[in-house]
Amino acid sequence: MPVGEPYRTSTLTVWRTLYVERDTMATPILTQEPGPSRIPAGAITAKADLTMTTDRDIHKPGGTDQFSGGAIALYEGETPLKTETVAANTTGTGSRIVVRYPVPATADAFRDLVDDDVANAVTAADMVPVLTLMPTRFLPACVRVDTTKTDLASDSTAPVDDAAVPFKLNVGTDGTDANQTTEKDDLVRANKQAPSSPDFWVAYVLGAFQGRVDKDADPDREDWILGFGGRGLNSGPYALLYRESVRDVVLAPVAGVTTAEANLWALTAVHEIAHEFGLVDKDKGDDGPLMDSVALLTADTQAEVDSLQLNGVGLRKIASVDLYGRN
Repeated sequence: MPVGEPYRTSTLTVWRTLYVERDTMATPILTQEPGPSRIPAGAITAKADLTMTTDRDIHKPGGTDQFSGGAIALYEGETPLKTETVAANTTGTGSRIVVRYPVPATADAFRDLVDDDVANAVTAADMVPVLTLMPTRFLPACVRVDTTKTDLASDSTAPVDDAAVPFKLNVGTDGTDANQTTEKDDLVRANKQAPSSPDFWVAYVLGAFQGRVDKDADPDREDWILGFGGRGLNSGPYALLYRESVRDVVLAPVAGVTTAEANLWALTAVHEIAHEFGLVDKDKGDDGPLMDSVALLTADTQAEVDSLQLNGVGLRKIASVDLYGRN
């Protein structure tokens, strides 16, 4: 069982090293289909007070009220009329947009229908996983974490950390568990370069944009997923971290999240990577405060962030793993 640092000796303790392959999606493409965060233009085919019918089909599932709190620019031909705040939207053929004030009688077109993904302006650099908390959380399990070694591939001395994983607006676009699992697994398998073995551990972590489209916090009141950690059907263990969703829940007025954005991003990384070792969320067991999502979301002081550790149960799970990452 893991023991405290004062009671360890180099001759009696078996130390293991965990390396990390860290990938990041490329620059966001917010008009990417299906379910874009920005629809560049379209026609208005009917109007009724606050509601306009368009010639665009907003994606479903997950697209209902996706643009709530966003904006739409109204036009008469090529002449701009005004920009309105979106209150609601429907999905499917001839999607309707509801705005805060009456639609001008002459409006016949729109441009830049956007949701808050556009305002948040997440970049590829923002999606880089922050792994600063990993060493201290894994050390009590006698695991040293090395996030600096990048020449991990068996057939190459080139760095495996990749900043150009093809961008995907939502991992799990169609909003089903089966679809999400397949998409995640395929995404990881296509980009992971450094598989683990029992004697050479490599955790794979990918900084991504959003999870499945019906759980990406668009609109703010929608359910959300901040990341995923576990084992794929064909890709081995991995973690995905959803940067736009982290930003959404911190900024959303109804989310009740008090953890600072930078802290939540770093905590999400170590929480999801811990899942790779079989640790579970608080509702499924008790592996320590680090695995309690409520605690992660409400750690509003540095002392509370520091207190989010793994307990003895969680540490024993890590210490007992001897086939980590076998593919």
